[in-house]
Amino acid sequence: INAFACKRGGTALLRAYQADPYLTDLEARERQKARIANAFFALNRLPGHPLIAGAKSFFATEGEDRYVLVTEDVSGQAMRLHIDKPALALTLDQKLRVAREIVEALAFCHGHDVVHRDVSPSTILLGSDGHIRLAGFDYARAGTDRSVTIAAEIVEKIDSNYAAPDTRNEPANASPSSDVFGAGLVLYELFTGQRPFGSPTELFDQGGVFPVKPSEHRAEIAPPLNAWLQRLCTFEPDQRPSAAAALEALDEALAVMDGLAAQDPRNVHWRLYRARIMSDIGTARYQAGEYDRAVEVLERSAADLGELAAGPAADRDVRLALMRALLDLGRSRRLLGDEEKARDAYAGAVGIGRRLNLAGSQDSALGASYEAALYNLGVLCETLGRTEEAAGAFLDLLARVRAENARQPAPHTRRRLLDLSVKIARLSADPRPHYEAALELAEALEAESELGAFDATPAQLRERLAQLP
Repeated sequence: INAFACKRGGTALLRAYQADPYLTDLEARERQKARIANAFFALNRLPGHPLIAGAKSFFATEGEDRYVLVTEDVSGQAMRLHIDKPALALTLDQKLRVAREIVEALAFCHGHDVVHRDVSPSTILLGSDGHIRLAGFDYARAGTDRSVTIAAEIVEKIDSNYAAPDTRNEPANASPSSDVFGAGLVLYELFTGQRPFGSPTELFDQGGVFPVKPSEHRAEIAPPLNAWLQRLCTFEPDQRPSAAAALEALDEALAVMDGLAAQDPRNVHWRLYRARIMSDIGTARYQAGEYDRAVEVLERSAADLGELAAGPAADRDVRLALMRALLDLGRSRRLLGDEEKARDAYAGAVGIGRRLNLAGSQDSALGASYEAALYNLGVLCETLGRTEEAAGAFLDLLARVRAENARQPAPHTRRRLLDLSVKIARLSADPRPHYEAALELAEALEAESELGAFDATPAQLRERLAQLP
């Protein structure tokens, strides 16, 4: 069991590998097992990281004719689909975010002595949350011990279109530097829709120099990004930056591009990228308990995103990013004791949801952010004595949960309806209909043995109804 990954919640993905039943030689069987288990052993070296699809377990079936690798189940799609399918194409700011996260994930792996060896659009997943997950560690190399290696067995399996020149037909030569080269090839294709070299032979003939600069494919790509991508694909491995250095260089390039964007207010891609990165940094500071610093960063992010959301560039992703920034801003402000400003942040996020008419929307990401904003606003306004505003937030949330229960009835959804009905009754000038609705829900849940330990019981609700005039 992976001591790092097994503590996480969520669903898991099971991948079964067929073992060769005709292998009788013990050494050959051990080599086969080592090759199949390679992904688990590589991932087992890594502490949990949000940008890496971690492994949970690896085991043989009872008959030892199959081996099963258990990994985190990532909700998303391979980067290959976003490159190949126009309908799934990413915007420039999304591509910039992906670029940063790919390099960050590789820097983390290299920092723990894991070389991926097969970085390609098929081994990078883009989750439904907008963040990447580095996957496909089947051929990775873990540690510095070279006494046990699968290099000779994977020559034909690694995608040669994304292999560094120093590893061509020689996976044993793989290094952190070759992973960086592969990332450069992937990112060139992501930004332009074209591979930089028509074949591995052309790569050698060109000495790794792009025959066509990325900006010649796409005018929106600024010169600093051309230079950064070319550095990743430097032909000589000892001349390439490490992944950590590449991450710093990307930030420097983006700072230059940010200055260029400031000269042209129509160029929203850089502004959106910057605002999203600032939002991510603010959220990380909030999660680390650095609430003062979180507020400082999230205020800037929310201001930039608010400007973009009010302009022609506004789309679902901009509004979602703004809602999330406002949510974390509200949480940070409340933990600092600034409840009035926390209320303003929550109200801003709720206002976006109401303008988008999310009451019955099935957009899970927007819906979840809207629900969180409504709940936080309701609880805080109740504390502040803003009874009418609190009731309004809970009523809007009740409408969403009712719609969810109508689509897919479930006990946990009915428990949410029960909790909200009691909250609204407590705030309402006419609480009877809300307590009666809560009683009906509580009785049904009790009959199904689904009433939670902290849920209002039918007896408690009958007592409250009896006390009403």
